[in-house]
Amino acid sequence: MKFIPFLTMICLLMSGLTSAQTNEGTMEQFTLSHDDRERDYLVYTPANYDDMQSYTLLLALHPATTTGRDMAGMTGFDSLADADNVIIAYPSAISGRWNSANTSDIDDIGFLTALLDKLLEDYAIDENNIFVLGYSNGGLMTLKLRCVLSERIKGIISYAAPLTFAISGDCPSGESVSSLVIHGTSDEVFPFSGQATVRNGQISGTFSADQTIGFLAGLNGCQTRTDGEDISVDNARTRIFITRYNCNDTINELMTIAGLGHYGWAGTLLVNLDNQNITLNAAIFRFIKQVSDLS
Repeated sequence: MKFIPFLTMICLLMSGLTSAQTNEGTMEQFTLSHDDRERDYLVYTPANYDDMQSYTLLLALHPATTTGRDMAGMTGFDSLADADNVIIAYPSAISGRWNSANTSDIDDIGFLTALLDKLLEDYAIDENNIFVLGYSNGGLMTLKLRCVLSERIKGIISYAAPLTFAISGDCPSGESVSSLVIHGTSDEVFPFSGQATVRNGQISGTFSADQTIGFLAGLNGCQTRTDGEDISVDNARTRIFITRYNCNDTINELMTIAGLGHYGWAGTLLVNLDNQNITLNAAIFRFIKQVSDLS
């Protein structure tokens, strides 16, 4: 008899816990079989997910030597995804590195294409509002996807990753894709000014950050460039500038962060956009929303 009130109390506590969880989004882990390999990915569905609605998808690609779970932890996008009704997928590369340069037999393009198909099958995603974001090695893969899957991608965000000459060579104009490039002037892995070498008449290496956004904007037919606008908040120690390429049907922007190195996600840095101080993470989601609203 004495156990009945105790068990009742436990059930009530569990019921309350379940109710509290409905006010937050859900992160789930899955595997997808592709090319005789089991590939891991996480999916974050925003709070109050409703499969009768239509959601934007953000594919977030991690840097080298990390995983999709690491990417979810370092970026901290959950609350923004809840507010803007964005589903986020965090896939993991084999051995922690995306094969953007075709240096192995790992078919990451095929895997990520299959993953998009699977996500569209499993979730209420607007197929016309698919975005890809990548950091470092994940950024290179993002740029590669912009080139080979432009018909499926609405916009990309490249963080600490410039175009390589190899990727640009495989990048026809194709469909228009909006681009946000975020790069620090003190990046010690991918220098802001680029790093090119010529051997046997072949050029290799990376574009500068300016050349990267110029090339991407050019693919969209955008040529008119605005001077860098200071979007730093008042009295900020870190100065941040934005350069835009004007175009009717796409948004093409470079955010230059003075003194920022390669390592560490700078999502909590503040920027001033439309006379509001917001975090860099919020500026990324602002870009996604603005592009989603384009016809």
